[in-house]
Parts: sequence; structure tokens; C-alpha cells
Amino acid sequence: MRFIFKQLSLLTAYLMLTNAALAETVQETISTSEVISIPLANKNRATNIQMPVRGDTKESVEYEFGPPSAKQIPRGTPPISRWDYPSFAVYFESNSVIHSALKN
Repeated sequence: MRFIFKQLSLLTAYLMLTNAALAETVQETISTSEVISIPLANKNRATNIQMPVRGDTKESVEYEFGPPSAKQIPRGTPPISRWDYPSFAVYFESNSVIHSALKN
């Protein structure tokens, strides 16, 4: 019986040391982390350019901004197409604007 208690004591001590070592490793990993800051590209550029808004039709975009310099063919289901203007691009789902984006 004494042998069993000695073995249990050794096993308990081993588990406690192992657990403490694991906790120290986790603690070290957390404490050695660093913050990485990635700046957004050209965040301060002028955004006062008029662009089409969500829901505008192709006809209203062409009337207000003129014909695009290029029209990409519709792809996928539902059909998504893109019209390119000199300073921005307009994305359409079927006949309606879903997004306008400034060009770099």
C-alpha cells in the first residue's frame, strides 16, 4: 500500500510540474506577442469624386457620367458586369448598380 501512495505522489508531482510548464509556455507566448499595424493604401486621398450609388440604373449612370471608357461583359449568375471610367469603376447586377470603386 505504501508503494502505491509513493507512486501516486510521484505521478501527482509529475503532472503538477508538467501543467506548470505548459502554463508557463502559454504565458510566454501571450506575453511575447506584438501588434502589427498595416496602413490602408492612400487613405487620405481625395474622395470628393462623384460616383454612381447603389440602385442607379445603367441608363441613369450613362446619362449622368457619359459613356464608359470600357464595358466588361456580364459574368456569372446573377450577371455581374463592370463599366470602367477614368477615375472609378461601376459594378452592376443585371441593370442596377451594386458598387462603385475608385481606381488607384
